[in-house]
Amino acid sequence: MDFLTNITTIPKKELLVLHNEARKVDGTIVDIGTANGGSAFTMALASPKSTVWTIDPSVGPLFFSERERLGLEERVRLIAKTSNEASNNWNKRIDLLFIDGLHTLRGIIDDINNWAPFTDGHILLHDYYWYGDLVQRAIDKASVRLEILDIPFGLHSGKPVGIAITRRI
Repeated sequence: MDFLTNITTIPKKELLVLHNEARKVDGTIVDIGTANGGSAFTMALASPKSTVWTIDPSVGPLFFSERERLGLEERVRLIAKTSNEASNNWNKRIDLLFIDGLHTLRGIIDDINNWAPFTDGHILLHDYYWYGDLVQRAIDKASVRLEILDIPFGLHSGKPVGIAITRRI
């Protein structure tokens, strides 16, 4: 995964969490919050039979060149809309959902409520520790109930980031 260090700020320990979760599924993965594509590419490479739908209204400049370089044009598909807009037209079952989009209480709640009903698989929420208790408050306030299974973490600038691994209850 060292080849992704130029396009993502996600710590290597967290990329391993994404890799390990993605390799368990063959199907549809949704990645909310594309940036330069590091999380989407990690999950696509870990799950070669899956299609990764990555959602962001404005991707980073390296996304398209890195997707091409990695040969993932057919398996990593960009939906260039906000998460709320994209969820309005979504109708597929999701095998793995990674939420790393708008880092506001309302944004996280909306992502949980709009996307979690499409999956019985794991829902990963990034930056669990990075923003204090913001992600936990969103989980508590969402109308879709989630159970936290684990919160492995990595460090970014010396501060724990964390990915909450959850499932719908």
